[in-house]
Amino acid sequence: MPTFTQRPLTKHVFGYLFNWSLWYLGTMLISHLIFLWLAGRYDQSIGSFLPFTYYTTTIFMFVAGIFIPYVFLPFKKYGYTRKQIFTSSIKASLLTAVTAIAIIVVITLLQHLIVPELVNPTMADAVIEDSSKSVHIDLSGMNSPLYEALNYSESWVTTILVFFASILVYHFIGLLLGMGYYRYGWVIGFIFIAIALGSFFLFQWIWETDLFSTILLPTVLSVLISLIAAFAAWLLIRNVRIKL
Repeated sequence: MPTFTQRPLTKHVFGYLFNWSLWYLGTMLISHLIFLWLAGRYDQSIGSFLPFTYYTTTIFMFVAGIFIPYVFLPFKKYGYTRKQIFTSSIKASLLTAVTAIAIIVVITLLQHLIVPELVNPTMADAVIEDSSKSVHIDLSGMNSPLYEALNYSESWVTTILVFFASILVYHFIGLLLGMGYYRYGWVIGFIFIAIALGSFFLFQWIWETDLFSTILLPTVLSVLISLIAAFAAWLLIRNVRIKL
């Protein structure tokens, strides 16, 4: 049986991230099924699993990015270099993003096949209430400002591209934030919080502005933000003192 160091590091890191994502997706699926049951009971409908999980998936990947330095840099004790740990984390993060989106899309398609009358492409009108309004659950706040680009009734390709670009931005900003705290501590870490917030505002502006006529440029700019964040994280990681 191969030892820890004989197995590709990317598989180890992906194993961690995939297990985290399964717990997250499982929790979200149970929550969504409960809301679907309530919607069916009161003859209403809500957004399908994809729009229901858009915000929370970006937040999950953001938090996962923050934890990467703390969980995986100590792998240096097994003989891995900082570069190996960093590149493996990047590869595993991309695999996790693709896998999570694939699972979400499959569940969404199954919902449209099984209970098409209960699911919509967005969360815009996701309100569950009975005739007396003694039950009132408003989920419309989960609707993303990117709802037009995420409305897969227009284009599945566009939706998946926007979803993937969003995950990359949030995840790599989380990685940069986590690396900033790991290297400099909580005082200077506040600077990285400011950088993260500024990056999020820039990302939202890119997708909400009317300056771009197609999604191509916003997508490219989103990927560029991700690459800059990842490169900045590498500059912090490459000679950081690792806490074993």
